[in-house]
Amino acid sequence: MARPGYLKLWRSILDKPIWKQSSAEQKAILITLLMMADYGGSKWEFKGKQYQTKPGQFVTSLPSIVAECGKGVTVQNVRTALKRFEKLNFLTDESTKSNRLITIINWDIYQSSDIAINNQTNRQLTDDQQTANRQLTSKEEVKNIRSKEGKNINHLHHQNDVSDEDFKKIVDYYQHAIGMLNATDYNYLSQDVDKFGKGIVCKAIQEAGKNSAQKYKYVNSILIDWANNGVKTKEDAERYLIKRKHNFKNKSQKNDEYYSPYQDMEFKTIPEDSLPF
Repeated sequence: MARPGYLKLWRSILDKPIWKQSSAEQKAILITLLMMADYGGSKWEFKGKQYQTKPGQFVTSLPSIVAECGKGVTVQNVRTALKRFEKLNFLTDESTKSNRLITIINWDIYQSSDIAINNQTNRQLTDDQQTANRQLTSKEEVKNIRSKEGKNINHLHHQNDVSDEDFKKIVDYYQHAIGMLNATDYNYLSQDVDKFGKGIVCKAIQEAGKNSAQKYKYVNSILIDWANNGVKTKEDAERYLIKRKHNFKNKSQKNDEYYSPYQDMEFKTIPEDSLPF
């Protein structure tokens, strides 16, 4: 089936476990799933009823995915890949006896939103507008569209002057250090960047990633702990980590009055050059 248009494949995927630790067959399945996902939503039959998919969703079957992937991919390859991708929070897979509903979790972050913004901008702006006016209009459209989606990125970040480009770098850094973000944690990350600042949030992500964190809640607990102890900058965080390392070596922290994300943590040297901010 011919599918119009295109999708965006971010180069940062090369650094993520979902690519680096996948087999050649799984990589082919990954790209195929992205191409099979509905761009604007479609009507399908699912669980015996008509179902309206959202962007990033589609109804399919294992044989259909195999057929789309082409030569060299088996049903077992697809079944294994779907289970792995679900564990990595790349997609959700709801199956029945006859078909399955697949949802690409972060589709709206990397595909629909930006494409929709670009299309809307092209329709509304004329060629004789000045560049400054185009940029201003585009920014307002971003705020309006993402507000409708519940993201509110620009509104959330205005206090710390975090641009959409900066926030995407933070999202990419999180997904490289820890893993895929679901929609709920994406919003929590937005709020924390606005509240604490992009530099200190990236530092907390770095600490969480180095200690094998799997949920954004761990990053948030670090930020709260730092705020409670007067940590406001990356330099403050470095000094605080050294101090806690020393304290943990000299006394037990089992009777702390609040939960510490550093409990049972193995402290390591912190490379600064990997931080985006």
